[in-house]
Amino acid sequence: MRIRGSELWRGGQRASVVVLSMLLMLAQVACTTSRVLVVTDAAPSEVRPGQTVTLYLKDGAATEVDIKALGSTGLTTADGRRIAWAQIERIEQRQFSAARTAGVVTIAVVATLAVLAAAFANALDDAFDNHK
Repeated sequence: MRIRGSELWRGGQRASVVVLSMLLMLAQVACTTSRVLVVTDAAPSEVRPGQTVTLYLKDGAATEVDIKALGSTGLTTADGRRIAWAQIERIEQRQFSAARTAGVVTIAVVATLAVLAAAFANALDDAFDNHK
C-alpha cells in the first residue's frame, strides 16, 4: 500500500481539527477567571462602572449586566435598570487571564505539531514497510 502525500496531509488535517476543537473548548474556560463578591449594603470595592458582571439576586434570579453607575443604595445598568444592593446576594466578575491564554495557545501549537509529526511518522513507517 502506497501512501500519497495528499492522503497524509488529509489525515494530519483531520487529527489537527479534532485537537484544535478540543483546545478551543478548553480555552473558553481556561482563558477567564471568575471571582465571586458577596454584597452587603454597599458596592464591593472591586466593582466599577463599565464592567460586565453577573448578578445573583436574593430571589434566585441571575442576570448579566453592564454597570453604568454605582450609588449608595444600588447600581444602574447600561439599559437603565436600577437594582438595590439589598436585592443582590452576590456578584460574579469574569476576568481575562493572559497567562492562561498563553498556556492554552502554547499547548495548542505543541499538540498540533505532535499530531502532525505522529501522522507523518506513521505514513513513513507504512511506506517503508510496503517497500520491503
